[in-house]
Parts: sequence; structure tokens; C-alpha cells
Amino acid sequence: MDYVDALPDFVCTQFTQRFASDSWGNWQKSREIVAKVQLIDGKEDYKTVVVDGMASSETYRRASGGE
Repeated sequence: MDYVDALPDFVCTQFTQRFASDSWGNWQKSREIVAKVQLIDGKEDYKTVVVDGMASSETYRRASGGE
């Protein structure tokens, strides 16, 4: 938490590619998400901009464990 408290306010674009494997262990891209991420006064905010190449307002939740 001290690390986050020390960060300056910022806005950036986060690109996330999600992959899933089938029963044979073959990996395929399942989703691509572009989100606007901002940290203001120590509070993170994620706004989805594009999902799979299409404009979106879908709620984006950051996966635990870091993605």
C-alpha cells in the first residue's frame, strides 16, 4: 500500500489479451481488452474502452494475481 500511496496521479491505456486452452492444451486468444486506467489520489479506476475491436462500456475487472 505504501507503494501505491507514493505514486503520482496518472492516466494510461492498458492492453490485455486473455487466452484459454482447450482440452488438448492448445492456447487461443479468447478476448482482447483496452481499458483506460487512472490513479487519482491513491484510488484506481478502470474504464473499458474496446473489447475485441469493438467500442464497449462493459465492466472490466482486473483479475487477481495480476494480468
